[in-house]
Amino acid sequence: METTPSLAPAAPASARPVWIGAAVVTLVLAAAASLGVDAMTQRWAADAAQRQWELERARAQTLAVATSAGLQQRLALARGVALSFTQGAEVRAVLSQRAAGVAATHPALAQRLSRLDERLDIAVRELGLGLIAVADLHGEVVAAGEPPSIPSFVGKQYSEGPLYAQARQGRSVRMFLVGETTGRRSVVFAEPVMVQDRFVGYVGVSLTLDESLLPVQASDAFVTDQHGVVVLSHDWQRLFRRLVHEPSWSPPPANGWPIYGGQPPRLWPWYPGPHPGLWWLEAPGEGVPVVEARTDIFEGLLHTHVLQPAHWFADLEQQRRRLRILGTSLAVAVLGSFVLLLGTWWQGRRHRQALEALNRELQRIAVTDALTGIANRRSILQQLDDELRRLRRHGRPLSVLSLDLDYFKQVNDRYGHAVGDAMLQHVVRTVQQQLRATDSFGRIGGEEFLVLLPETGAEAAQKVAFKLREAVARSPLTVHEGTPLAMTVSIGGLTATEAEWDAARLLALADAALYEAKRAGRDCVRWAAPPATPTCPTAG
Repeated sequence: METTPSLAPAAPASARPVWIGAAVVTLVLAAAASLGVDAMTQRWAADAAQRQWELERARAQTLAVATSAGLQQRLALARGVALSFTQGAEVRAVLSQRAAGVAATHPALAQRLSRLDERLDIAVRELGLGLIAVADLHGEVVAAGEPPSIPSFVGKQYSEGPLYAQARQGRSVRMFLVGETTGRRSVVFAEPVMVQDRFVGYVGVSLTLDESLLPVQASDAFVTDQHGVVVLSHDWQRLFRRLVHEPSWSPPPANGWPIYGGQPPRLWPWYPGPHPGLWWLEAPGEGVPVVEARTDIFEGLLHTHVLQPAHWFADLEQQRRRLRILGTSLAVAVLGSFVLLLGTWWQGRRHRQALEALNRELQRIAVTDALTGIANRRSILQQLDDELRRLRRHGRPLSVLSLDLDYFKQVNDRYGHAVGDAMLQHVVRTVQQQLRATDSFGRIGGEEFLVLLPETGAEAAQKVAFKLREAVARSPLTVHEGTPLAMTVSIGGLTATEAEWDAARLLALADAALYEAKRAGRDCVRWAAPPATPTCPTAG
């Protein structure tokens, strides 16, 4: 019994893998988009932070400059007073007498010192200075002006102090120190007094650093000395703390002057903030980062620092997070829509491919014999018509072979239809191995077949026919338990060379030749020809 395949091809693969792939692609693209959006928002936040930092630093710098200007004036005044007294006749006369060995108790010198003390007191009181002292060449204070609450400095010896050693060399001295006697934070200027190029003493003027020197609006401003130690601030807890990002400070020798009082400065470490130019004051990530502006005072003697809290940075970061969420959501939505459209297009393409495959399969089924896989009756007859049209157009011969299996009904009756079907398939394979690529082979019906040999004359076609008969006869079919089943075919052939030939006539003559081969005993070839042409001999 012949088996008939399904008319429909296998259904296309499930759409689920397509959508799973689309989902995976969407997730991958969404992750990439999220990273891209994050990078873009980071660049935006960095640019915005830079602009805001520049704005806030400009504001802080303006306040720092204003604060420094007031201190600069006060320090310039103190130094000017020191220079003024070094050039005064009274000071020069007093120190010259002391350098000549005149005792301070000498009536004339004592009178001069008394007048000088009064002038120094007036200068301190009127100019708001901390101290004015005149020391002789041995470092002993011989005249001084102090505020009313401070005991007199006259008679104190400072030959071991940091001012004396440099002044004695004829150099101007300026420095910050904590007064040994007063305990006040002061900036001290010492100017040497030279008479005929000989050092006879020096004049020291100090300016007390207190919070009144800082503007009220500079609540977050402080002043450091040349070593980065805080010497003036509204916040007393910051005093004598050394900034870690300022030049390193070498402490004075053990026997040196304790310029910061009894305790060495404590370290005040700052940490780089979340953006260049921002600092954490206590610990990384704690509190609010600050913008620092700095200006120099009196050629680097002091430095003013203004800290501007960067509250805006947290706002920018919050805006960046919102933008990132919004941008990522938008990107995911766009990508999802794109992948959805792509998946829909792909699924439609798969359906079109499946439909095209189905059409091809239907077309193949329409022209193919279901059992043997060769052309069916309709297809082989259509090919015959095509070859006849080619014959009429080009005048080249066409040979036709009509094949029929011998005793096929007996095989079916004895061995069953399954063996009969196997025999048909075996014969088809055997015949196909002997034909050219340009030849056509089809099943007319039952055990009858048709071979078309284009552009093949009678002599060549007869050789093909004999070759086919012999190939089938020499290729028995192995059936039950290895038993060989001999097979033979009878063949009737015809060669058409004239344009008047039609398919019906060709088939009729080929069938007649086939029946002649059957009557001749089967397993032979007979050729249809005009009566004058002898037929092919029986194949032995």
